[in-house]
Amino acid sequence: MELKTETFITMNNLILFFGFKSVKTTKVQEQPITGTAIVYMSKHGTTNKVALLIKELLVEEDITLINLEEQTTADLSRCNRIIIGGSIHIGMIQKKIKLFCQENQTILKSKPLGLFLCCMYEGDKATEQFNNAFPEEIRAAAKSKALMGYELQFDRMNLIDRTITKKITGYSKFRSQINQDELNRFVRELKQ
Repeated sequence: MELKTETFITMNNLILFFGFKSVKTTKVQEQPITGTAIVYMSKHGTTNKVALLIKELLVEEDITLINLEEQTTADLSRCNRIIIGGSIHIGMIQKKIKLFCQENQTILKSKPLGLFLCCMYEGDKATEQFNNAFPEEIRAAAKSKALMGYELQFDRMNLIDRTITKKITGYSKFRSQINQDELNRFVRELKQ
């Protein structure tokens, strides 16, 4: 029995509708990226928001956003600058960010580099999370480093994340604590 194309498309749409992730690979453009590359991952959207804010502050420059959820490799050899950002969930940064840093260590150390992290802690705990998030060699090479704060976006969390977050923070509604002063300082340092 042969399936009609329309039926197949409908079945795919149903699969996507119910939230199953498709098992496909994304082809990466092979052209080298020029200007500034902002490489990031964002679980609930805060790191994406910070990456866009950085892009706005560097408005006069050629900026390429690379979301590692969609694109896992890129030719960064011609970049003028690289910025890497991620967020902390259950005490750890996204695995793809760690892997990206490990695989691209040589090129990251050879370019002006900025590192940022979105996390809800401050002080020593935030510094500890930052140090655990990025390898020591990469941190040492970074021109600018920043802890950008956090947002609690309960509407984007699944039930387990919402429950854990409520228990840890005591909050149950949207909360934004993105540190604009830290964001501005980070970009100023990168521009120098």
